Amino acid sequence: MTQRNAYFLLAVTGSILIFWTPLRELLTFSLHDDTYSYIPLIPLISACLIYLERKRIFRDVRYGRACGAVFPITIFKNGLRIITLSFLLVRPRFSSFTTTLHKHAGIPFSLLAIALLLPIIWALRQLENRAGKNIPPPINL
Repeated sequence: MTQRNAYFLLAVTGSILIFWTPLRELLTFSLHDDTYSYIPLIPLISACLIYLERKRIFRDVRYGRACGAVFPITIFKNGLRIITLSFLLVRPRFSSFTTTLHKHAGIPFSLLAIALLLPIIWALRQLENRAGKNIPPPINL
């Protein structure tokens, strides 16, 4: 096992441990409600696609400092989103949809989310410009 794979395994294990409770609740909810029964299939299908395209995806593997800075921000943002959505799915309180915060805070929170994404998009564009023609074409399904 290479050092890179060990770091990846450590990051995945840490993420599962940190988000264990919401993940468990989401899985339990999806197994008991037919409307959301597809949720456990999403990681399996993603893993299958990565496995099938692994030679093309991992053909040119190298360290990227900008990705290393952007990656934790996106993990945190997505983890927060997953916790919020699983909390709302597992414990819906319809009275919360009629509050002042829900009615008037949609646009400010959307702008905040966009503001968090702008540095990520900028960093990824910089990486793309540096990589030039070395970017593989998109996967055709």
